[in-house]
Amino acid sequence: IYNHAFNVSLLTINIATALGYSRKQVVEIGIGSLLFDVGMLLIPKQIYMKDGKLTRSERYEVQKHPVFGLHLLERIPNLPKSTPLIAYQSHERENTKGYPKKRGKLLIHDYSKIVQIADIFVALISARSYRDAFMPYKAMEILIKLTKEGIVSGEYVKAFLTYASLFPVGSLVEINDKRIGKII
Repeated sequence: IYNHAFNVSLLTINIATALGYSRKQVVEIGIGSLLFDVGMLLIPKQIYMKDGKLTRSERYEVQKHPVFGLHLLERIPNLPKSTPLIAYQSHERENTKGYPKKRGKLLIHDYSKIVQIADIFVALISARSYRDAFMPYKAMEILIKLTKEGIVSGEYVKAFLTYASLFPVGSLVEINDKRIGKII
């Protein structure tokens, strides 16, 4: 959980920077992204460390962690006000298929949208007991597909790709047939 949150936080900070957020906002998003999965600490270890895919009831238990995180973080003084909200909303999806409340894009805080992009990417490039890690390029393709399907925000995926892509948006590349193309 710690390594995942740390990697998500590093990516989130870079996405927020690529979007032009102020230093204060980047720090705030960074804190929220470092703590976004804190509710997982209250999920039984045998569930989140399970070899193989989760059952329906195990997935239900895991889907409680944003609420647990919200309650834990609300009790900590001096955290940015957005930190509990990031923990609560980072697993929501723009198409209302996320959890815990199935909120749509208009009801998800921008900081949470940034964290979810980093979270998905880090999860994809990490090996799981039921699948190998994806190559970063393939994970980027999957993020683009999720944008096209209306699951995650295209604006924030674009900012991520601007920062993380092997060929950032706007780059000129030479194609095999010697033509020049521009990454869009």
